[in-house]
Amino acid sequence: MAVKMGNLRFTAGCAVLLSLLVTTEALTQDKLDSICSLGPSDQYYFAHPLSCKRFIQCDTSRRGFEMPCAPDNCWNQAILSQDHCSNVDCNHVADASLPPGCTPLNDQPYSTTDPSKTWGTNTELQGLVPPSKRWGSHRATGALPTHHFAINQLKKGMSPIRQMPYAIVMGADGIVYDSYATLDRWNKSSRTDQMQEQTLSEQGKPWNKVTSMGTNVKQLVAGPDGNPTAIFDGKSGLKVSIAGSSDPTLEDFGELYANFLFSGTGGGKMEVPIVRGSPLMTHRITNANPNIRAFCLYSVNGQQVPIRPPCPTEPSAADGGEGFLEGTCDRGELVILLHSTKPLDVSLVQWAGAPSSQWPRSHNMHNCMSSTCSLANGNRTVTIRTGLSNGAFSFAVNVIYHYVLPNDWINHPELKTCRSLATSTNRRRRDTSNTLPSSTKFVLEVDEPRGRIKKQTRKFVLYFSTAMTPKVETNGDLTFSPHTGGKFTGIMQLAYSGVSPRGNLAVADFLDRYANTYAYKPETKYCVKGDKGYISFDWNKQIVKGISGSGQLLMVVMPHHEQLLKGQGGFITGTPYGFKALAADSWLQELDLPDGSMEPDMTAVQKIKQNAQQHQDIMKALDSDVRQQPLTPVCKASNSYGAGKAIGAAARLASISRAFGTTHYKSLDVQIEECLELWLRIKDGLANSNKLHYDTVWGGLMVRGVPDGQPINLGADFGFPTYNDHHFHLGYFMYALGYYTKYYPSWAKANRERILFLARDVGNPSYRDTHFPIVRHKDTFMGFSWATGVGPGTRQEESASEAINCYHGLAALGFGTKMASVEQMGRLMLAQEIASVREYWQVRPHNLHHFPPTLQTYGVVGQIGEGSFYLYTLDWACDPNWFPMRHACLVGIQSIPITAVSKYWMDKDWAVSVSKVCGWALNPTSAPGSNLVDKSKLTPVVKGWAAFCHAATSHASASAQVAAANYVKSVPFNQLVPGTTTSGTLLFIYGST
Repeated sequence: MAVKMGNLRFTAGCAVLLSLLVTTEALTQDKLDSICSLGPSDQYYFAHPLSCKRFIQCDTSRRGFEMPCAPDNCWNQAILSQDHCSNVDCNHVADASLPPGCTPLNDQPYSTTDPSKTWGTNTELQGLVPPSKRWGSHRATGALPTHHFAINQLKKGMSPIRQMPYAIVMGADGIVYDSYATLDRWNKSSRTDQMQEQTLSEQGKPWNKVTSMGTNVKQLVAGPDGNPTAIFDGKSGLKVSIAGSSDPTLEDFGELYANFLFSGTGGGKMEVPIVRGSPLMTHRITNANPNIRAFCLYSVNGQQVPIRPPCPTEPSAADGGEGFLEGTCDRGELVILLHSTKPLDVSLVQWAGAPSSQWPRSHNMHNCMSSTCSLANGNRTVTIRTGLSNGAFSFAVNVIYHYVLPNDWINHPELKTCRSLATSTNRRRRDTSNTLPSSTKFVLEVDEPRGRIKKQTRKFVLYFSTAMTPKVETNGDLTFSPHTGGKFTGIMQLAYSGVSPRGNLAVADFLDRYANTYAYKPETKYCVKGDKGYISFDWNKQIVKGISGSGQLLMVVMPHHEQLLKGQGGFITGTPYGFKALAADSWLQELDLPDGSMEPDMTAVQKIKQNAQQHQDIMKALDSDVRQQPLTPVCKASNSYGAGKAIGAAARLASISRAFGTTHYKSLDVQIEECLELWLRIKDGLANSNKLHYDTVWGGLMVRGVPDGQPINLGADFGFPTYNDHHFHLGYFMYALGYYTKYYPSWAKANRERILFLARDVGNPSYRDTHFPIVRHKDTFMGFSWATGVGPGTRQEESASEAINCYHGLAALGFGTKMASVEQMGRLMLAQEIASVREYWQVRPHNLHHFPPTLQTYGVVGQIGEGSFYLYTLDWACDPNWFPMRHACLVGIQSIPITAVSKYWMDKDWAVSVSKVCGWALNPTSAPGSNLVDKSKLTPVVKGWAAFCHAATSHASASAQVAAANYVKSVPFNQLVPGTTTSGTLLFIYGST
């Protein structure tokens, strides 16, 4: 295992290790004081982040001092004292500080100029989508991070926080946790929900969908095994509360954390530091006894509880498909047949039946029982024996969470004439109470929802910093109080430990050795040195007195981290979450950086020039593109997305012109300048609905989307007013600015602040710029961006390639203006985005096991969404909007726009992965099962989206390259997808640039 300390890199186990651990590198006084001030107020000794041979001592004013250890001694944070070095594991003290001479970009704001002084202010969001009161006074000190991982609990229309590996909801009644998106949930076929709205049916059998040609998919990751299609809404897992609690407030936040405070009666408080990737959820409790509701609780430390708490069933997120209803008679008895396009869970099926004369006053729904309902046809047909006989009957069926048949079932039920039974049973649970044995560790064994998996239970673990006594309340809740009496002040750790057979508690031991540490207000830093970029996570480890453990801090490693943390230590496998983990106080991720320029690679250009046919193809296409490109009219009339794509395409053409030595760029440059000056509001002429303003409510740029005098349109420009898609739209403008500012530096200098408003809105690196949040859309932990803003719903991202284009544009803007910090931040964010897109959006040989079998076949993901993680669907209609043609649009939306950096993810591996579905989309009759459907619906996908499939697969083979070039050359310019050009696509096909 490699361990990096200070400026040195060592291998654990070397005889010289301990002597080398004495580094001469010192911490700044600010860093020392920060360690003391951020730590628990009653703790005065902390591990040194650079060396086992030193420690940090704090005085009563929380000022920090570096202290040396005695000879042969090392600091042991587990006992808060020096210890013989043979007893101390120094391997985990991995220093991930930034490389020497690599200045953090966090300290380099692009500007701090107030944008409202230039573009004016707007406050309309305060009355429509205001920040939650949970934000407290944070807006007074800076812009609010509209895409922060905790935003789902900090905006109107709340939904769960997805912390990884937990989902979390909060209220005045407490905070609820459940496991979320574990790796086995990512890839299990049983969790793959086929949304078949765009799947063609077999002729004559509308309930038989031909999914072999393709289907929409969402991979359901929120529910436990007993309810795998569930939407987590706080009715599973564990709820933690304190008496008399108020609604929580956000005390502090950073890119990797959000600290919430619950205030209760009698001075009771509970601070919850939610940290990305932490397997242990920490609760810093003062003067309060925590109450735990463990939904479906079965036992505590192996002892069955005398009172069972509620075991509710959360609603399903699965698409129930469509149903067809018919009534038949069997020897005079009404028999209902429900045919479904998708397999049914019979426990979700209800039916109502009654003599038609009684229906208006008697139409109660009955649950399907084994005595009345049976499944057939692969669980897609339910036969319901009603027990109703001899008469005219009315009936209806309800599939809970999905659909009811007929739609207006009360007023217009289905009818059948033929020739009554109703049974019900009720059980009453006896309430009692009991006190369980005291301990510092409690294993809570909970049943799977619905009791589906009889012999399997889920395990949660609680660790306390002092011995606690649990009492089972009359409602099944557990109240924990110190075994010595009084109120609890200390630390409670909570963890999910996986599933195992009932009574087998061994899985609950996995986190024992890590239970006495937690991350607290971790710090993220970015820097660039040459062509290498670095992102460090300093977890700010805290040690818990009273909980035994190794003193090692364990954090969950997401798949893309494995690629970026090479050399920092051995990954730990066998975690309850499926993902690997790493025991280290800090992480240093290293990335190879793409070039900052947006212009074509000149080596590739020279090679194309030497190929007469390829050169001729591009020159002919360039001439045609320039004559037909619509920048001027689109710029003035379209919204920020339409105008952005048009100016991005024009800049791509201009850069190609300069690279190949033509003069086409001259007319393009005039149009690019005119468009930039309109949208930067250097000149007037843009409709008021499209003019950028500064929103003072959240802190960022916005457009109203409607003329002055009308109420703001929150859905305008694809939700731009509510911070949807800023990186998509502004990314195109920054890309164009990257081109234009390079060749017109005087113009760039004159308009510097306006240009930087765009860069700051989506790419701000520093909290010192209080007008904009840190890299607005970026999820620093997951590495990719989220498109959804402060409107209702969970975070989601469709076009990952347009997110890449944003950071490519940011880097290009810095390159063009010679602003090093802008270029460096852009290159670093670009490299991180590409690494994550290759890991989560694209199926590749190394990551097949991340995806369910259906997506392994398709080779690409349509969206990442917090509710379902992987989705294979679109937010808009393809043409035709049926599979298999729809595959081309799903590949295309992950390819647009094609630029000089497309080669970093549109490579041979991915070309091979999507070749199958692109082949089906381009030649629909070749798709498996196409012989079963109406042939008239199998028309090829429109040419613009077909061109993307050809471009994406062009590097699979030499023949694919030829076929792609020939096809793209045949597509008229006006049939291309806006933002795309023939010459730009050919340049990628021929030269990967």
